[in-house]
Amino acid sequence: MGKDGPLIAVNVASGGNPSPASGGHRRGKPRVPGLTDTLLRTMTISSAMASEKVLAQADLVIKPNPIGVGLMEYHQIDRAREAGRIAAREALPQIMELVHG
Repeated sequence: MGKDGPLIAVNVASGGNPSPASGGHRRGKPRVPGLTDTLLRTMTISSAMASEKVLAQADLVIKPNPIGVGLMEYHQIDRAREAGRIAAREALPQIMELVHG
């Protein structure tokens, strides 16, 4: 815990469904990912490595599970927001313990 109190992080990169390009649950021949998909995955991997270092400093990491919400699916913001609310509610006992010790 830092001098300013507990550090609570939210890992919004957690959860979700595997995409068909990663093998997912498709049947038959897997499709070859396109250039855009490959570039996004490369950036995501790089970002994930940096995020791991930051998340390691947190006293608590909340991990929403936005099932069915992909990286660029902004139209699913309500579903993602609800996943965050659920995860935060589930973490409340841990948050209270951190705050009130």
